[in-house]
Order: sequence, then C-alpha cells, then structure tokens
Amino acid sequence: MAATLGIIGAGHLASYTVAGLRNGGDKRRIVVSPRNREVAARLGREYDCEVMPSNQAVIDSADWILLAVRPEFLDAVLDECDFRADQLVISCIAGVGSERFAGLSIRLVRAMPLSCAEFGAGAVPVFPPSTEVEGLFGCLGSVIALDSEEQYELATIAACYNGWLIDLFATVSDWLEQQGMAPEKARALTLSASAGAAALGMGKVAPSLHELSAGIATPNTLTRLGLDHLNDSGAFERWSEACELLRHQLDTANADD
Repeated sequence: MAATLGIIGAGHLASYTVAGLRNGGDKRRIVVSPRNREVAARLGREYDCEVMPSNQAVIDSADWILLAVRPEFLDAVLDECDFRADQLVISCIAGVGSERFAGLSIRLVRAMPLSCAEFGAGAVPVFPPSTEVEGLFGCLGSVIALDSEEQYELATIAACYNGWLIDLFATVSDWLEQQGMAPEKARALTLSASAGAAALGMGKVAPSLHELSAGIATPNTLTRLGLDHLNDSGAFERWSEACELLRHQLDTANADD
C-alpha cells in the first residue's frame, strides 16, 4: 500500500503538487491541513484529499509529511507539532536550510516542485537523494537528485528562472500581437517555439548549449542578427546578475539562521 501523504500548508505549492500527483495517476491517500480552508476544501472536493482538523492530525494520520508553509510560519508549526521518530518530512520551503530542523528526530528531504508540475513537466530538485521522494515526485517532471545542500540552493535559483521565462514568453507574444497577430496564435507560436528549443537542448546532449546555439545562429542569418543585438546590449548578463542576486539573498538568509 502506498504511503499516506500529509500536507501542512494548503496553498499554491500544495495545490499544483496535488494536482500533478493526481494527474499522474497517484491514488494514494492525501490528508491536508485546514489553515487555508478555501484551498483545503477545493483539494478535498477536486482531488480526493481529506481535510484534517489540525496540523498535528495531519502528522498523526500520515506516513510522509510535506511542509509547504511560508518561511515565516515554520517556527509556529515546529513549536506546535510533534513528529514521530524517523518520520519522513519533505520540506518545500525555499531558503530554509536543513539546520533549521536540527534537534528533530525526522528524516528530512528538501524538494521543490514547480508550478508546471501540475502538468508533469519541469525539474524537481531533491536533496539529499531519496528513493522514496524521487518515486513520489517522478510523475511531476524530471527529478534531479543533488549531492549537497549548496547545489540544492543553486537549484532553487533555477526554479525562479522558470518563472522569469513566463515574462520572456509574454514579451515576444505581446510583440507579435502588436504587429497584428491574433492573441491565441501569438501565444501558441511563442510557447511552441520555446518548448521546441527546450526539446532540442534535451535531445542533443553531446554539444554544449553554447555550441548548440552557434549551430543554429549561423553567420548572416536573422537568428544571428537578433542574438548579436541581445549580446551587444548585455541582455544575457542581466540574467546572470539576477541569478547572482538571488544567490546572495539565499546566502544571507542562511547566515541569519
């Protein structure tokens, strides 16, 4: 019998994670906390989850616990709840390191499903490697087990990049609309082209991504003309700077803990 999954923190992350599990065919028992009553009720109604009367009831009813609360609410959860010895706890709280859970006799695994997990797509970083967690999240996308917490923190930055891409897609789609293209066709063209680029990068693993780009953006092509403009204007440097900004923020948060 599949392990019962308990979720503390019925919010956005819990919603798309549960949706992804159910869409991927996972029929295990899932129990959720009642704090966000509207979301919890919807999860119960649409995804066959059981809404429990308290966080402690979730812990008592589940084999595995998924923590999906905001960082500022974690202390209250840890103060009010008692976990069973060696209970598997999956923390999906960004920027909160393992040391925050020191003193608890739990098996802690950090993981970060993305919004696209609802559709079984995207990366799911996990640390430390865990057969149980990797199996649980296998239907949510590409599970990438990392060997150090430092690498996991870098992976959370890649998760933010996932969100940035939506704005990039919107920029291109909006431009196509402004030139007179129907909105639904502009969106479909932009998203299909983006998915195609990702598929090419996943499919052709031998060359580096830079080499793959150079093979497409050959001299005197429109692709090269646009790419040169982006490089000359420092567009890609801004992306690197944004990553570095987030890394500094994570380092500062972990130092404060």
